[in-house]
Amino acid sequence: MDNRFSSWSAEQFAIYFEQQLLPILSGARQRLDEFIEVKQAALSPKDLLPIVLQDPLLCLRVLRTAEQKKSQRLERETTTVLAALLQLGDKEFKELLLSSETVSEETPGLEKVIRRARIASRLAQTWSRGRGDINPEEVTVAALLGGLGDILLWIYAPEIPRRAEELFLSGEVPRSAKAQMMICGFTFKELTLLCAERWGLPTLINQLLRGSDSVRARITRVCSNTARHVLDKSESAVHALVNDMLEVCQLITNTSPERLFEALYMLPEERRQLVFDMTLSKLEKK
Repeated sequence: MDNRFSSWSAEQFAIYFEQQLLPILSGARQRLDEFIEVKQAALSPKDLLPIVLQDPLLCLRVLRTAEQKKSQRLERETTTVLAALLQLGDKEFKELLLSSETVSEETPGLEKVIRRARIASRLAQTWSRGRGDINPEEVTVAALLGGLGDILLWIYAPEIPRRAEELFLSGEVPRSAKAQMMICGFTFKELTLLCAERWGLPTLINQLLRGSDSVRARITRVCSNTARHVLDKSESAVHALVNDMLEVCQLITNTSPERLFEALYMLPEERRQLVFDMTLSKLEKK
């Protein structure tokens, strides 16, 4: 690790990241080639949407580029990937993607936080459709970008998140955020929020990332928490998932628990059934 990073504050990292031409995941180009091969024609924004929603870094680049180029006469901020792609168009999107440096999504450490971001965004897209009063695509974007601080540290200063993870897994501290504070003096979520401000992300996305007291912010937060607990194989994660699902059931009241649990298809069947049974038992006692 670059020695200068060892004593940097969250603000210093945020300024540094703002000055970088951030890479995208190498898989994004491969997915574009596959889409073109299958489609054999110009790709529409809806065709490109799945490519962007697999890559938090590309999502960030697309949103920032759309915000920078939009007309000053437009009053509404660009809060969804589809709206951003409509502003960019097929040609500019391809230029952005093909001109970007890439990083392998299979890089140790980075791979896990990318998986977490993807799971969180899928959960957000599925669960938030159960509410008629919010836009699922906005929640999906916020859930996908919720771990950008972690992702960028794994790319530029991997020793920091590695040491924080080792400290947490040692059992010496009860929470990952506490381990992060002990290693570098700030939490990775704090870094995410500082970066989002400096990058000029839409106000709504910033509010959702901060966890403001609204239904869509709570859904964003519980999706991120659930994704983290899904990837945690410890026994304590089972109880954490039960609490997550109790909150989801409270937020999405017009969808049955059975349907809500279908979104956890990435959990091993035995573990998912255990979490479901424990959740249902607690719901019945209320």
